[in-house]
Amino acid sequence: MAGETDDAPTGGTQSIQRAVRLLRYIAAHDLNGVRLIDAMRALELQRSTTHRILQCLVAEGLLAVKSPGQRYVLGSLAFELGLRAARRERLREACRASLERIAKHSGDVVFLSVRRDVETVCLDRAEGNYPVRAFTREMGDRRPIGFGAVGISILAVMADADVERILQDGAEILRAYNEEAPSHAWVRVRDARERGYALHKRETHGLRAIALPIRDPSGQPFAAFSLCAISSRLTEDRADELAAFMREEIAQVESLLRELES
Repeated sequence: MAGETDDAPTGGTQSIQRAVRLLRYIAAHDLNGVRLIDAMRALELQRSTTHRILQCLVAEGLLAVKSPGQRYVLGSLAFELGLRAARRERLREACRASLERIAKHSGDVVFLSVRRDVETVCLDRAEGNYPVRAFTREMGDRRPIGFGAVGISILAVMADADVERILQDGAEILRAYNEEAPSHAWVRVRDARERGYALHKRETHGLRAIALPIRDPSGQPFAAFSLCAISSRLTEDRADELAAFMREEIAQVESLLRELES
């Protein structure tokens, strides 16, 4: 068939592209489902190739088989991934105005990050007007939760038992990233609890960052705002003042998230 002889990528990339095409096709016909022969003809693939990809997607939970008729529909994992993506966009929308206000008030760079198991992921950022930018994270960057102000701010408001479990689960990632052990992260957690916010100093880079957690409607910390600046701009007194401003913005975000959840 034509689809088997196109000048398309080979190997793993080709298989991924075919799987994505199948998912898109089935998603467009998810109400009634798709038969193997329909998918094979629509995507111009060999029967054996189509069957192999479909079975793999079913095994991974991205597709399910609807009886009678052995029709393929989207699976539970596809639904879960869609929900997660929707929540991420909802979080970004809820936080965007506050992110920009903090950046404007401080003149520095502000980030929105979210916890993903034993790591944190940067979702968004806003830039202030101070001429020297302090970019410590790019959107999509992942960091061990025990490193930096973001992860520490989230851990600091958790129960000790949860902190210990998370740090032990992420010990290998933390060690590989910064050659540190959970005990080093514990020192930072205790400091953040005393301070009321997390402060991370990277003096070799001439940078400092502060972070405060954002709680979901159930009260669990799951994300954080962080602000990064050159060390000379983020003195102890200024860090306290900025943390207070960020705390007010976080209260507004959390209120908005509760409204969206209701």
